[in-house]
Order: sequence, then C-alpha cells, then structure tokens
Amino acid sequence: MKSIWHQFRDGDISSTEYHNLWAISKGHKNWSDYINKRNHMTKRHKKRGTLNERFWSKVNKREEDECWEWMGAKISTGYGHFHLNGKNTKISAHRLMYILTYGNIIGNLIVRHKCDNHGCVNPNHLILGTNQDNVNDMVERGRNGANLDNVDSRLVLLVHKLQIIGMTKRGIAKKLGLTKSLVDSMFNMGMLGRVNRKDEDKDM
Repeated sequence: MKSIWHQFRDGDISSTEYHNLWAISKGHKNWSDYINKRNHMTKRHKKRGTLNERFWSKVNKREEDECWEWMGAKISTGYGHFHLNGKNTKISAHRLMYILTYGNIIGNLIVRHKCDNHGCVNPNHLILGTNQDNVNDMVERGRNGANLDNVDSRLVLLVHKLQIIGMTKRGIAKKLGLTKSLVDSMFNMGMLGRVNRKDEDKDM
C-alpha cells in the first residue's frame, strides 16, 4: 500500500486530503485541529517569556559572594532543575547557569559547587570538574557522612564484605539505606585501608 506521501505525489489524493491524513496519523482530528493546537502552543510559549526571562525569574539573586538560591523546582537531593522547551527537556539549574554565564561545556565535565549548597546557582560558586573531583569534594567536606571521621568503621567493613560476596554498589546502598555516592566513595577513596589503619592505631 502506498504511503500518504506517495499517494499525494502520484496524484491519487489532493493536497487537502494529504494534510488531513497526515494530521490524523499524528493523532489529530484533521489539519485544522493540528494548526489550532500548534498556534495555541506558540502563544503559550510566548506568554511564558524567553528562556532567560523564565530562568532568572526563579533565581534569588543576592550579593556576589552569597549563594543565589534556586526558587524553582528541585529534585530530592536539593538540586534545582529547569524545563528548557517542554517537560521532556530538563537540565540542572546550576548547569544551565554555568552555560548561560561562561558558554557551552565541552566533554563529560560536570558543574560542581564550591559552596557545597546544591540549591545555589551563583556562577561565582560554580566550577567545572570530573565525577572523581566531585567524590573528592564529598569526602573532604564530610558531605552525607562521607568523611571517615563521621562513618562507623564497622559500616565500612560491612560494605566491603557485601561487595566481596557479589553485591553491587547500588544493591549495597539500598540494603543499608545509604546513598550510592557514599558507597562509591568508600571504594574510590580507599576508605577500607584507612579504617584498618585507624583501628591499628587504636590498638597501639
């Protein structure tokens, strides 16, 4: 069977019939219904304002050295997120702020917070880095209990024992009620060796 386009190309259907059939194939009643919905969406986006207007309306801008809190939607970890053109095109608010201020981000680099405030979008508090840099920040600053001084050595040993018997890091985190990033840090930063050395120091 010929496609709608081939029927129109071969003169089997008129232009009006082609447009109506195309609109129906996309879930609309007819071509007029498609046009009406498209115009409605265009008007709605114009009413919402430009990307910059929508973004900055959600920023609590303060002094240059202070945190600028994101006043829009946030995920459970406290990071803000922003819809670019629709519900399916989300981006982290702090990442978008970095792009708007400094330009596109090349490679797989992430945007880190120097202030350690997930809800902050002050570009002066943002810096590029790798995932490992982020883990290092977490451990150094004691975020989520990742600093060894704030983690029970028995918990670290248990995590490693569960890994030895075949559990994944995600599975371990779920079983023990920990964040995946905390479990990652126990392996990435060599926390097991540090726990053993700490216990040896206590015995001495």
